[in-house]
Amino acid sequence: MTGLTDHWLPQSVVSHVCHVRYDFIGKHEHLDSEAPFLLQWLGTHLKFPKVHQSKSESLLKMEYSKVSRELILKLPEYYCKDYELFGYDPKEILAKIT
Repeated sequence: MTGLTDHWLPQSVVSHVCHVRYDFIGKHEHLDSEAPFLLQWLGTHLKFPKVHQSKSESLLKMEYSKVSRELILKLPEYYCKDYELFGYDPKEILAKIT
């Protein structure tokens, strides 16, 4: 895809996940349970702030409504490695944004 900023690069490219051996890969949707676990695992005495439940799915739909359907249908191919590596179902993602 052309015209995209670095923000939209696949995480499989940005994080070099195929070349770096990570000890932990968290998911934003599990932040409330994974962040405290990670802080404890790291041996810190920090407390993670309470996660604010937002209307992220409705905001997501609103933002993607500004994108052409043609482009949205190209997303599964563009992010296919991310879906595979991080355990996401492209059909489920498309259902959330269309």
